[in-house]
Amino acid sequence: QQSRKEQAVPAVTGGDLAEYVRVSPGFFSALEMPMGGSLKPLEQAGSSQLFELVVPRIQLFDLWMQPRAVAEVYAEDAGGGATRLVMSAKQCTLRGSSHVEKFKLNDRFSMDLAITFTSLQPQGQDAPGAILTEGKITVKVDIPPPFSFMPKSVLEATGSAAMLPALTAILNGFKKEMARDYVRWSAAQHQKVKQ
Repeated sequence: QQSRKEQAVPAVTGGDLAEYVRVSPGFFSALEMPMGGSLKPLEQAGSSQLFELVVPRIQLFDLWMQPRAVAEVYAEDAGGGATRLVMSAKQCTLRGSSHVEKFKLNDRFSMDLAITFTSLQPQGQDAPGAILTEGKITVKVDIPPPFSFMPKSVLEATGSAAMLPALTAILNGFKKEMARDYVRWSAAQHQKVKQ
């Protein structure tokens, strides 16, 4: 599943959007995740920060699951003066209802999650900018019986319908919180400049 969202951020004197994105991996430490998800800092790894990411709960029929992964967050140059903040998650484990254990879904499941936040700052420091948020989640499951007897198209449609709300919830939560955090950060930067 893929999703793309853009969050406008107000023009704030003293707040360079690219600089904010470059220094904001720490922002994730205070982020509240929707729908029972969470993001907890683990450790600093060079120029990256590692987090434990708990994806919002996913419901499929009478089965529920909640993937957990180690997420790496780092900043990179996006070209044209823009900065991109990248979150990638691998090393996933799966927790959930009794069916997860019964069908050994943790052994049959893999998930890759990539979310990017790119600063879009127009010309002119007082012009409002935006943070473009893009996300992609790839899930692979070796489907166990009795589900494996269902048509593949039905399983894919059901899986996509279950994953899209989780990805959308993550992206919407990130973009709204990041826009608020940017305003706070910009105000603090402006105060530093005035002193």
